[in-house]
Amino acid sequence: MAVANISRAGSSHDLWLPELWTPEVQLATKNKLVIAPLVDDRWNKPALKLGDTIRVPTVTNLTSRTKSVDTAITFETNAESTINITVNTHTYSAIRIEDIAELQTNVNLRAVYTNELAYPIALAIDDSLAALFTGFTTNTVGTAGVNMSDDDMLLAYQKLLEADTEVTPSMTNWVISPKEFAGLYKHDKFITAGKATEMFRDVKPGRGFVGVLYNAGVHVTNNLDASGSGTSATLMHKEAIALVVSRTPRMQTDYDIFHLSDVVVVDAFYGSKEMRDKYGVSILAS
Repeated sequence: MAVANISRAGSSHDLWLPELWTPEVQLATKNKLVIAPLVDDRWNKPALKLGDTIRVPTVTNLTSRTKSVDTAITFETNAESTINITVNTHTYSAIRIEDIAELQTNVNLRAVYTNELAYPIALAIDDSLAALFTGFTTNTVGTAGVNMSDDDMLLAYQKLLEADTEVTPSMTNWVISPKEFAGLYKHDKFITAGKATEMFRDVKPGRGFVGVLYNAGVHVTNNLDASGSGTSATLMHKEAIALVVSRTPRMQTDYDIFHLSDVVVVDAFYGSKEMRDKYGVSILAS
């Protein structure tokens, strides 16, 4: 007579197996958000509260003239204008956690999700800045889906020098994709001591910072807009793009008695604008 074993495959044995939930959680992978620290934030003022438009007056260069004998001088009559930064994007991230959900888990849900709320705000701001790279219409180099050649890099560098920009790692930066970085790492100028990557080594490493190329910092991120079969990267001076956050991300909490839940909301007001077209290079890359 055959006797059945009590085994893992037996349905009756499954009834006695406990399910264990750890107090730790695995958070979703996040993009490295590198762009915001690389742009011009001089118009972020602590007291900025009213209005949705910041008007930045532009001043054109004056000219010199040759003085003729017994002839009156000519005064400049420059027609100035303004660049308007519209601060009308209100973004938020919110959660509502019912009491029963908090009670029946050994994970502190409110603490976990509260720590996560700032990331969607930062991602939205980073997205708005990345979308401006294709707006650098004066200077464009590269081919979508193809790693930059040395000629592409030099041409981008040349474009900024021709625009009289200050090309140093503290003021000018490359923003590229991981795939582009893999191609860049094959370039002798980027990886060999004493070449372009070794210039101005006083730059302070930041998030996504991987080195220096042709006097400009190199930052890698997954958060670039698609362009054909590749991405829209850039080499840009800090003053090419402005970012204004008129309300820095604030957190508000409350208790929702109708849902018997804790409510947590983080929100911010911001706006971004291309300020100097010649100070940025739109790079079609991999």
